[in-house]
Amino acid sequence: MMLFNVALLPSFISTDRIDLGMAMALVATMLVVLSVVLGIYLFAAEAARTAMTSRRSVQRFNLATATVLGGAAMWIANRQ
Repeated sequence: MMLFNVALLPSFISTDRIDLGMAMALVATMLVVLSVVLGIYLFAAEAARTAMTSRRSVQRFNLATATVLGGAAMWIANRQ
């Protein structure tokens, strides 16, 4: 968030024109956006935690992870 404010925000909003009203609108916008994004992360983490309680789903996750890692190893080995 800080990188956005320092690097990108000045290209969209002129920093010499920010008054109290605009600052409050920016703060409100950031609070809404951060709440939505972090809420999505929260629900995704809860779904993952719930899914990982089952032994079968843990085995499927391990198989999928092993497949991805094996595929990446084969891709790296065949790249040269």
